[in-house]
Amino acid sequence: MTGKRLETLQQIVPGVRRVHIFYDLNDKFSRDNFALAKKSAEKLGLAVVEHGTKSNEELKTSLDNLQNEAGDTLFQIPDNLVDSEADFIFRIARQKKLPTMYNEEPWAIKGALGAYGPSAYEMGRQAAGLIDKILKGQNPENLPVEEARKFDLVINFRTANAIGLTIPPDVLKKADRVIR
Repeated sequence: MTGKRLETLQQIVPGVRRVHIFYDLNDKFSRDNFALAKKSAEKLGLAVVEHGTKSNEELKTSLDNLQNEAGDTLFQIPDNLVDSEADFIFRIARQKKLPTMYNEEPWAIKGALGAYGPSAYEMGRQAAGLIDKILKGQNPENLPVEEARKFDLVINFRTANAIGLTIPPDVLKKADRVIR
């Protein structure tokens, strides 16, 4: 999904050239996610600015001191440290006119410019289907692992306006939800 989210970011922000990625250096999962995001970004011709941090304070200082240029964006990878500072990140991003791309709808509701990820509603429906099979006597061990079937694009139009970004009309048409 990382590569697809980066492609979607390029559609939302056509002039994107560079992505700033913040992540927790202390967390192997975060380091692995960063490596994947960097590889995906480079395949798409995007430069990556790495912001590995070890604490909330270091993250906040790094964001405060961030010098962004035209074509810069902030790209979120799943990371508990970074996610815990989402409100601060969204406030700084608005101040710096920096587009932000996250992986789940709740982040767009909170203030990210965009989010692209699995539909929570559809995942609930899939889970209900599995529960139904179990209640009808199927052994859970015999049920196949299911992957998400539907992915949602959510655009926060208020954030776009706050940072002075015009979302291309074709992207707005593709969005599953536009927050106005």
